[in-house]
Amino acid sequence: MRVRILTKILGWLAVLLILRVLAAILANYPDYFPPNFDSLFLQGREATFTGAYRPAFYIHIGEDLGLTEAQVYHALSYFFDHRDEITALIAQEEQAHARFTQP
Repeated sequence: MRVRILTKILGWLAVLLILRVLAAILANYPDYFPPNFDSLFLQGREATFTGAYRPAFYIHIGEDLGLTEAQVYHALSYFFDHRDEITALIAQEEQAHARFTQP
């Protein structure tokens, strides 16, 4: 019983960690999702951002984190379904971190 509860807790912590990393990536690259073709990096690339390239772009980002294609899509859909909750949790973590790192 105890092992099952701990396993479930560790699973949820892993999900939160994945979402935290994904949110940090998306926060650092706000012009990528959804793509902003007026941004300097994507300017003039709208014609190439079609077909298989679009999902491959996001999967490429996830591969750097060791995520599968299914995990990338799941994380993105979960993030956008719960964006306010996740950004609030991230803000709380950053505030707590700032309190402990101040001299």
